[in-house]
Amino acid sequence: MDRLAAGDAGLKENRVVAKNTNFLILYGGGAWRLTKTARVAGVFMSNAQAKQIIDRWKFGFPELANTLELWEKVIRRYGFSSTPVGRKRRLPNAKLSGREGSTAIRQGINSRIQSFASDITLIAMMILDKKFNGSYILDSRKKKNARLLLQVHDEIVGEYKGYTHTEIKNIVTKCMTEDVNRYLKLQRGVNIPIPLEIDIDTNMKRWT
Repeated sequence: MDRLAAGDAGLKENRVVAKNTNFLILYGGGAWRLTKTARVAGVFMSNAQAKQIIDRWKFGFPELANTLELWEKVIRRYGFSSTPVGRKRRLPNAKLSGREGSTAIRQGINSRIQSFASDITLIAMMILDKKFNGSYILDSRKKKNARLLLQVHDEIVGEYKGYTHTEIKNIVTKCMTEDVNRYLKLQRGVNIPIPLEIDIDTNMKRWT
C-alpha cells in the first residue's frame, strides 16, 4: 500500500495516504474525502491525485473492489444494509440520487463492516460469559474466578483472580477466535475466510 501514493513524498506521507485510502474506500468514501482526511494528517493532494490513488487501489485489490460495488448495488436496490448474521440497517435514502443517496450508500457500506465487527464482539462476550459461568462478582471462595466488566467499542474489559496471565490470555484468545468462528459457522452458517486475531493486555493499571 505504501507504493499507492503518487510520487515520492517520503515513507511517512505514503503511509498516511495508504492508511487513509484503505479505511476510506472500505467505508464508502471517495476522492474528495481522501483529500480532506489526508490534509488533516498534513498530506496535501488534488482531487485528481486522490482519484488516481483510489483507482490504483481498486486495480490492486479487484476482489475487494468488486465486493464493494456489489454491496452498493444491493443497498441501493433494497434500501438497507445487512451483516452476515442478519442485522439490518434500513437506509431508504439509498434509493435517492445526489448527495442524500451517496451518504446513505456510504453509511450502508460502513454499517456492514462495523456492525459485523460489533456482532463478533457481542458473540465473543456471550461465549466468555458462559465460560466464566456468568459471574458478576469475583467470588473469594473460588481459587480461580473471572468476570466481564464492560464493552468499549471493539474492546472487552474484564477482571480475574487466580489465573496466571498466560492462562487467562489462552482462555480469552480461544474463546474470541476459535469458539467465535465455530459459533458463526454452526449457529449462523457464516464462514470467515480469514483468521480472527485479537490483542490482549493483562495486569493493566489503566485501560483508556
